Amino acid sequence: MITGGFSRIVEHNYVQSVTYNNNKIYFSAEKSEWNIVRTTVEDENNGLWEVDIETGTKKKLSDECVFNDLLATENYLYCYRIDYLLPRGMANARYKGYILKQITIN
Repeated sequence: MITGGFSRIVEHNYVQSVTYNNNKIYFSAEKSEWNIVRTTVEDENNGLWEVDIETGTKKKLSDECVFNDLLATENYLYCYRIDYLLPRGMANARYKGYILKQITIN
């Protein structure tokens, strides 16, 4: 039995990681290509984005777009990525550590 339906809030290309908090959705988007290593290709859709679920309003929070995962809490958006030893895609099993970016959200 189907009790509800889905509706499209917003459309966006190259979405990688998604999380939500209250009435907002947060996602990273990266257009990339593979040429021995994975590199980011210039595109207006790249970045870290916030979407208000009620209005469908989309806002760019950052131009940075390479993240492995996102987590939204009440006040912050945490953006996590692996800090690779070599360029991304060459030897992903070898890395220096992790980078965590914290962004204040309302």
